[in-house]
Amino acid sequence: MLRVHRPGYRAVDETTAELALLEGLARRGSVRAPRPVPTKAASLVAEVPGPAGGGSRHCDVLTWVEGRVLRPTMGLGVSGSRALGHALGNLHNEIAGLELSELRHLPRWDTAALFTEASPFRPGLLQESFASDQIELIQQVAELTDEVFADLQAERSPYGVIHSDYILGNCRVRRRAGQWDVGIIDFDDCGRGYHVYDLAAMVGNLADFPNYVRMRDAFLAGYRSVRELNGSAATHLPVLMAARHTVSSLCAAGKAHRNASGASEHIAYRMEQIHRCLALRW
Repeated sequence: MLRVHRPGYRAVDETTAELALLEGLARRGSVRAPRPVPTKAASLVAEVPGPAGGGSRHCDVLTWVEGRVLRPTMGLGVSGSRALGHALGNLHNEIAGLELSELRHLPRWDTAALFTEASPFRPGLLQESFASDQIELIQQVAELTDEVFADLQAERSPYGVIHSDYILGNCRVRRRAGQWDVGIIDFDDCGRGYHVYDLAAMVGNLADFPNYVRMRDAFLAGYRSVRELNGSAATHLPVLMAARHTVSSLCAAGKAHRNASGASEHIAYRMEQIHRCLALRW
């Protein structure tokens, strides 16, 4: 798979760090993820001219990850949800075992990166893309998330490089010897953050379907089967799910500045989901 990186998001050193992470996972061998394919000059990244007057763009090539996307009501049940949790816990374990200097270039998913104009998604001034009530909701989520991060820091909750977009669409699932085998793709947003934040995207995904609580509990049980997750960390998930939807809104705003269509509808949907997540009780 050839990736031509859009301008204004990942810098070359950030993409190089992402590819170094994938190379490290390939060497360890227990995570099924894309593997970088080097150029003839043994570089993981190639820079090419962009459109006339548009500067250069950087590209890379990754191996394909076999499998299909499963969803509740479309092939995903309790055992599959548990497998997805197991796969994420295993990913966190494997990344924690890597010692790569390149990873220092990855972005830090703190409250500034999640909720402000300083986001890596380059949303621009919030007033340009969001209504006043939407900005108030973003600020509310930011304050709640700041409190959660303070609690996680006080509890010494695990922190490190995370996938940051672990959703159903980025899991490629297949059956092997009667077991679910989960491949993980799309490390484009990987960065440094609390591990429990990495669970929020998938739990938010599952909340859209029937039997949400059973699916959620199976997912968390799968994660806990390979990696510790204390109960108090899990109680923060509704706020972190809302944070995740907020991040998606800023991403949509950033794309709108590059003439992408449908941003206002996408943002409106995310705002609805934020209200829904904040109303959840654990």
